[in-house]
Amino acid sequence: METQRFSALIFHLVFCCIFSVNVHASGTYHGGAGAAEDPYRLLRAEHLIELGNHPEDYSSHFILMADIDMDPDLPGNQEFEQAGIAPNTSTSDTFEGIPFNGIFDGQEHRILNLTISEYPNTSYLGLFGKIGTDGVVQNLGVVNFDCTISNSYTLFYFGSLTGYNEGTLLNCYAGVNVDSGNYNTHQENLGGLVGANYGDIYNSHSKGRLHLNWGSNCGGLVGYNGNGFILHCSSSCSVYSASDSI
Repeated sequence: METQRFSALIFHLVFCCIFSVNVHASGTYHGGAGAAEDPYRLLRAEHLIELGNHPEDYSSHFILMADIDMDPDLPGNQEFEQAGIAPNTSTSDTFEGIPFNGIFDGQEHRILNLTISEYPNTSYLGLFGKIGTDGVVQNLGVVNFDCTISNSYTLFYFGSLTGYNEGTLLNCYAGVNVDSGNYNTHQENLGGLVGANYGDIYNSHSKGRLHLNWGSNCGGLVGYNGNGFILHCSSSCSVYSASDSI
């Protein structure tokens, strides 16, 4: 009997420890449990930064509760050196991070003034570095996105919303300003909304400016569309590139 009690106590302690670790490992948001019926709620810039720092949450459900201003000059904010969510963890053009495979519903809100200063050989840039095959981003605007490409020789896959999409984008839009001031840089697959698309994009648009010096596959909406599907989308971006595939 004492042995049974001791075993039960050990099981209880181990279970509590595992549960505590899982709770601690998840990001701290404005409430919610990450499930479809109770998604994590994002209200401030710190919540979006928390999401980016917790890839174990990348398969969860999220909703935006208000516009979020990511201006790096505001207290607690930051200028990013890689994608805000699901960044590439290597310096190569092969994605080695964890893609976002959750559901992100902007609820018609916007993410404002996201700023990325691109560092040497960084790829998969955007709000999301890579959206996986199960990922869905909908009803979201990324406005006044600013990226200056100045220190890198190569940059692969850039888009305001995501550098690389294999999932579904629905009712999304972007306002972008991209400038590659260094004539030694080389860019491939850069778009106002999505860098490279192998998923589905519906009812989305982009506007703004992309000024690229040398590269390939540059577009106002999507830089490169593989076997992806695009329906009811548009772009009013001005695009300049010394490239033969714009």
